[in-house]
Amino acid sequence: MSKLYFFFGTMGAGKSAYAINKAYEFRERNLEVMLALPKSLKVGYIDSRSGLKLDAIPLPERIPENIDILIVDESQFLSEQEVKNIRNFCKNEKSAFCYGLRTDFSGNLFEGSKFLFALSDSIREIPSMCKICKKKSIFNFRNSDNKNTICLDKDIYEPLCFECYSKKCC
Repeated sequence: MSKLYFFFGTMGAGKSAYAINKAYEFRERNLEVMLALPKSLKVGYIDSRSGLKLDAIPLPERIPENIDILIVDESQFLSEQEVKNIRNFCKNEKSAFCYGLRTDFSGNLFEGSKFLFALSDSIREIPSMCKICKKKSIFNFRNSDNKNTICLDKDIYEPLCFECYSKKCC
C-alpha cells in the first residue's frame, strides 16, 4: 500500500463520512488507525452531516511507529510542513488518507490542498452536485458577510457549479 491519498470535494460531498467509514474499514482488518485533524482546528472529533462522528486528535509532528493508517479530515487547513510530515509517514507500508476542500469560498487553493495536490500519490475527487441546478459542483459559496478564510459553520456554505457561483458572487 504505502501511499498518500488526497480526496477532495465541495462542502456536503461526504468527505468526513468517507473518512469515518475508512477508519471502520481498516479497524475491521485489525490495523492501527489514527484519526487526526490539523493542529489549527480546536475540535476533538470528525463529524459528518450524516450523523457519523469519531474522536480525532491534533496531528502530531511525529506519527507514532505503531500506526499503520493515518486519516486526516479537514486537510485543507494543513500547513506545508504538516503535509510534508504526512508524506514522510507514508513509507514502509504505511498510508495516509487526507480529506478536504480544494478551494476556499473565493476559489483560491488552501495551503494544505496545494501541497497535497503536489505530494500525493493518488488524488481523487468526491463529486457533489450544485445546490441550485444539480450540475457538478466545484465551488463553495459562502452565504455570509464573514470574510475570514476559516469559518467552520457548515450551514452557511452551498456547493455550486461554475455558472451558479458566477451569478451569485460576480
